[in-house]
Amino acid sequence: MKRLIPLLIFLVVIFGSIGMAAAATFQSGSSIVMDQPKIEDVFLWGQNVTVSGQVEGELFVGGQSVTISKQPTRGVFAFGANVAINDGAGYNLFAGGNQITIKGTVNHDVYVSGGTIIFDPSSQIKGSVRIAGNSVVLAGHINGDVSITANEVQSSADVNGGFDARTGILTFTGGSISKDLRYSGDAQIQGQDKVKVGGKIAQIPIASPQSTQAQFRTWLYQFLALLVGGAGLIILLPKKLHSVIETVTTKWWPSLLWGIGGLIILPLAAFFMAVTLIGIPIGLIT
Repeated sequence: MKRLIPLLIFLVVIFGSIGMAAAATFQSGSSIVMDQPKIEDVFLWGQNVTVSGQVEGELFVGGQSVTISKQPTRGVFAFGANVAINDGAGYNLFAGGNQITIKGTVNHDVYVSGGTIIFDPSSQIKGSVRIAGNSVVLAGHINGDVSITANEVQSSADVNGGFDARTGILTFTGGSISKDLRYSGDAQIQGQDKVKVGGKIAQIPIASPQSTQAQFRTWLYQFLALLVGGAGLIILLPKKLHSVIETVTTKWWPSLLWGIGGLIILPLAAFFMAVTLIGIPIGLIT
């Protein structure tokens, strides 16, 4: 699953960028309050950012303090020192920061990294959860698998899937896990009798801190590069992207066939070029 995270982010940014070319709101400043509905994707960046208006699209927010109080219809990308997601997300939720609090319903998966990460008892996650952080407090209901890498984890959540924890301290104060509970070999487990486990309980190999940090840095760099690249396309080439949208929507089958043809022809062309450019000179020499 870890290898799929960069691919998922790539698809979100690239295909999201095409849709955002048609209509998007960009706003920056010291203090931003967006309390009016927006029927488009929204990009906000500032010292203090508050979103209480309905966003009919993707929501990208960055700042020192970020508060999102109204669930967008699609995904949420929120980054800052203090991030409060008070009403979930219409699709995936990506969040990063020093302290992150998640409330409400997220209609798909959650990817979050930070110092202190808190899932409120009111949180309802309809997909899986991937967490990298220092201190994690997990509560509410999760309808998929949970994967956590952190120094300490406390959980009272009801998890309708498996639970993997690579941590030093794992504390259960209640909740349930419908499938397997797996934890790192050096973890101190407390309150295991307070959680109901429907599957097996097993240890997993200990991952070195350097390996975990390297994976997280790679994931973060890839995400930021793709995000900046997608935003740059929207700003610099809006007409070209709009033309792509019209072509794909009005000539769907030809576009699909061209795409499949490109996937097949380009690798073959690259192979034959390599053979002719490298193989022929070697053959002449020998």
